[in-house]
Amino acid sequence: MNLFNRIVVVILLLLLIVLALGTALAPAPLATIIAEQCLAAAQLAARLTVFGQIILAVLALAITAVCLFLLFLELRRERPTTVVLAQVSGSQAEITLDSVAQRLKHEIESVAGVRQATPFVTSKRRSVDVRLVVLTEPDGDVPALAGQISQLGRDTVGKMGVRLGKLQAQFKHAAYTPGSPTT
Repeated sequence: MNLFNRIVVVILLLLLIVLALGTALAPAPLATIIAEQCLAAAQLAARLTVFGQIILAVLALAITAVCLFLLFLELRRERPTTVVLAQVSGSQAEITLDSVAQRLKHEIESVAGVRQATPFVTSKRRSVDVRLVVLTEPDGDVPALAGQISQLGRDTVGKMGVRLGKLQAQFKHAAYTPGSPTT
C-alpha cells in the first residue's frame, strides 16, 4: 500500500503543479479551455440516452466504491508488531510479538502432556494479551495442565520484561490412536 500511495501522490502533485503553473502563466487560455470542456460535457449530457445514463451512473458508483475502499485502507490503524518492555529505565526498548509467541510456544510445549501449543499474542499499549490453543495428550489431566500452563505463561511473559494483560487458554485433546491403551 505504501508504494501505491507514493505513486498516486506523485501523479496528483504533478497534475496540480501543471494546473497551477498553467493558471499562473496563462489564466485566460486555461479558463477558455475549461469553459469549452464544460460546454462539451453539457452537450454530451444532453445527448445521453437512458442506457448511457445508467452506464455512467454505474461507472461513477464503481469509482466511488474503489476510492472509499482505498480511503479505508489508508486510514485504518495497523496492528502494532512490538510491545514496550516494562523494566527499562531511561530509555525505551521494544520486543516483537513474534518473539513473545515463539518463547511461549517453546516453554509450553516442554510441559509433559502437551503435544502442541499455538500462542496468539496481541499488543495492548504497554502490555500483551495472550490466547493459547493447547493440544494435550488424550489422557492428560486438563485442570492440572490449565493451572500449570497459565502460571508458566505468566512467568514466561514476565521474564521477557513484558506486562501481561489477559491470558486465555483453550485446550483440545488429541485423538486416541487405534490400539492405544486408554486409562
